[in-house]
Amino acid sequence: MTLSPWSSRCVRAGEVHGLVSTTERPSVPGQRIDAVGFLGFVSFQAAAVVERGDEVWFGGKLLGVVAGFDECHAPNHYNILIETQRLVTAETADLRIGDHVVFREPVR
Repeated sequence: MTLSPWSSRCVRAGEVHGLVSTTERPSVPGQRIDAVGFLGFVSFQAAAVVERGDEVWFGGKLLGVVAGFDECHAPNHYNILIETQRLVTAETADLRIGDHVVFREPVR
């Protein structure tokens, strides 16, 4: 995957985007990201802005922080890259179809 130059992306209600964990800390647009774990796809219930640094929560636990975006499948969908302590997949996180994933602006 490759880090896009955008620090935020607008999403519309009903859009579907991929969630991907990474232990890498991408910081430069165009940077290659090889260590990835596929979490699945999320459908946004409401329009939103997703930004680098947003927290990603699942099951009352912090899953990770948005590291950026990969556009290899755009305009179909973005891959939202999530920095995690270890590579996480849908299986290891016990994510299932219909589960709620929450994006939150971090408390500053």
